[in-house]
Amino acid sequence: AKKHMFLSAKTPRHDDHHAVNFCIRCFQGQFCVQFHPKKSWGLKCNNEKCNFRIGILQGAGHVTTVADKCEECQTVKLNAMYKTDSPFPAGTLTRTGCILCDPVLKSTIVNFFFKSQ
Repeated sequence: AKKHMFLSAKTPRHDDHHAVNFCIRCFQGQFCVQFHPKKSWGLKCNNEKCNFRIGILQGAGHVTTVADKCEECQTVKLNAMYKTDSPFPAGTLTRTGCILCDPVLKSTIVNFFFKSQ
């Protein structure tokens, strides 16, 4: 596996490589995929004045961004891989899609404010 594909808890400022979409709180930063050992996976704003974080895909082994963007909202798609206990239908361990538009991936968002429509 390629080391650059495994994301760490410390997302560098203005790291467009892991950016998914703009921050819904400050509208100035970008939501970047990050892993935190205690909080699991999340999307965190890279604006140093905001630092808003949303938990996603709890328990996933790996989460990576893919080159494709969502046709509906232009969010960068994510690929999530679980070793066991996947929340995906039919026990599948991997899924690629938009965290905002794919109903299965959206259901893994922890922050209730972000999930409500």
